[in-house]
Amino acid sequence: MSQASDPTTLHRNLPPRANLMLHHLHCLPLWSDAQSPFNQPLVLDWDEQAGTVSGPGAALLLALWAEGSAIIVPPPGAAWPLGPDSLRSRTDMAALIGQAWCVPPFLVDAYPVDNGGFPDKTYTDADGVVHLGLDQVLF
Repeated sequence: MSQASDPTTLHRNLPPRANLMLHHLHCLPLWSDAQSPFNQPLVLDWDEQAGTVSGPGAALLLALWAEGSAIIVPPPGAAWPLGPDSLRSRTDMAALIGQAWCVPPFLVDAYPVDNGGFPDKTYTDADGVVHLGLDQVLF
């Protein structure tokens, strides 16, 4: 078997990836209102380890970040407080992006959830009071 066809040596000479936390994002807008600054895709590079963004959409994302919180969905839409290291946080980045653009697949599981104070399941307490849960609430 030649070295070129040997699977154990196939990638041996490739240089290691310098930064696995550098992400190129191209996020489609959630709506297409021609008057909105959010009607174009968000295109930027995010260095998760350094906590930096660059590229054409960086200024717009940083303007949202400067507000200190992000509106998360589902409605009624709670204000998600951004942490002190939010540009290194997948949760905060997902919240920032999700205000106006589709969240990239690798950030979907990090998207913050606010259940509006509802329990997961509807239940009746000892006094007979029914407490609606998320299983019965439509947002």
